[in-house]
Amino acid sequence: MELAMKKMDRVIEIDNMVTFHYRELPKQFSSQDQPYPYWEMMYVDKGEFAVVSGTGAAQLKQGDIVFYPPGERHGGTAHARTPPSLLIVGFECASKAMNDLPRSPFRLGDAERRLLADIVREGLYPLEPVAPFRRQETAVRLSRSSIGREQLVRNQLEILLIRLLRHNASSAGDGKLSSVQKEHQETDIAQKVVDYIERTDISELCLDRICRKFALSRTHLGTVFKRSTGYSVMEYVRKLKIAKAKALIREETYNYSQIAELLGYCSIHYFSKDFKKWTGTAPSEYAKSVQARI
Repeated sequence: MELAMKKMDRVIEIDNMVTFHYRELPKQFSSQDQPYPYWEMMYVDKGEFAVVSGTGAAQLKQGDIVFYPPGERHGGTAHARTPPSLLIVGFECASKAMNDLPRSPFRLGDAERRLLADIVREGLYPLEPVAPFRRQETAVRLSRSSIGREQLVRNQLEILLIRLLRHNASSAGDGKLSSVQKEHQETDIAQKVVDYIERTDISELCLDRICRKFALSRTHLGTVFKRSTGYSVMEYVRKLKIAKAKALIREETYNYSQIAELLGYCSIHYFSKDFKKWTGTAPSEYAKSVQARI
């Protein structure tokens, strides 16, 4: 018996990944508005970024995302007090459904942010290459943990786009996407811990304080948190400290000793050591690299 083959309906199909940048911008940064011959997705991971395009001007804040179609001129300016960290992805896609995405910036929901975090982790393997789809990355491609990396990033991005299309259709343009499925109890706990960490003075955070706040044992909190975020609690705190340190360096308001004190380090030596461990570069070298991007 001959089987009837059903052609799969592909609502979104990305033909090529063009760029994949994670940019930590200095407060003086400003880009001229210019068009690109491909779709561009811009997501604000930290800080604020003012954008101007053919559809008007907007102030993007943490968690906001915007899509620019091929040929649309756009540019932007970093916020002076809260310089941004941006994820910018360029891709070629001829799918007509892309035109159904909102033309103005909107806020991502929890599920979409988690998916985007997976895309960033995969796309920026192993550290922070400017464009992970460059052909000179032969050595990295041979690594077992990077097998299928480009395909996985493309597939995850297609999934993200489809989810956004579904939410846009169901929310009737309310401007804010939210998770459809009910959050699992462990995910709720982890998210509450993350929120608490991010709104608390980072120099005063310790594991015992967090455990007392949520009435959880170290073991239970550690298991739940790592399962949801991929980090231990204190790894996440240190990651946040380094992100804050980068922002303070880009703001150019404090010297390194003051930054170390603000973040709760007992000395500039330990701050510099931790910074280099997490970023691969010393604070002074990072500052020079930021200036070189201007």
